[in-house]
Amino acid sequence: MKEFDLKRAGDLAQIVEDNDLLHRIGTYNERSQHRTLKFVLEEDKSFHEVQIGPYVADICRDGQIYEIQTAGFKNLCSKLKFFSKEYAVTVVYPAAAVKTIVWVDPVSGGLSYGNRVKRNAAKYKLLAELIHIHEFLDKEQVKILIFETEVLDYRILDGRGPNKKIKATKSDIVPIDVISVTEINEARDIR
Repeated sequence: MKEFDLKRAGDLAQIVEDNDLLHRIGTYNERSQHRTLKFVLEEDKSFHEVQIGPYVADICRDGQIYEIQTAGFKNLCSKLKFFSKEYAVTVVYPAAAVKTIVWVDPVSGGLSYGNRVKRNAAKYKLLAELIHIHEFLDKEQVKILIFETEVLDYRILDGRGPNKKIKATKSDIVPIDVISVTEINEARDIR
């Protein structure tokens, strides 16, 4: 399996964001995790956000499509049905296996870091989503990549309670390391 360079991808994603006046790529307002994973999978931005029929693929190059999906696999069905007729499709599922919450003071902009927490079951949240795309699990042209990552989870201190952390606004999730990549080629691989 290919080696994934998250540091380089993050740098490329940041360069693109810095050069984009609206701080987003193309017409889609993407968060850091999605944007960085696109650069992990394909460094050349010209293969990102490719219109194919009525849909836009996150990445399309040489007959291979990558769709990055953190949740909402139900919405992925029609895309998979359309794409898998003529393309090999890989659904990329990022799972935060290690998370550090970074609290952002909305007044000063100051940062405070919470504990670094390992989440051993993070990748298993995918199981609840697979019910929506079960018909594609044994199709040769569709596979799934689970990216277990370490992330910084930025939240604004604007919630309730004495420390303003209850129901605080989630701002962004930034991947800082790829821990492992698991490939699912057929339903048997899920076991």
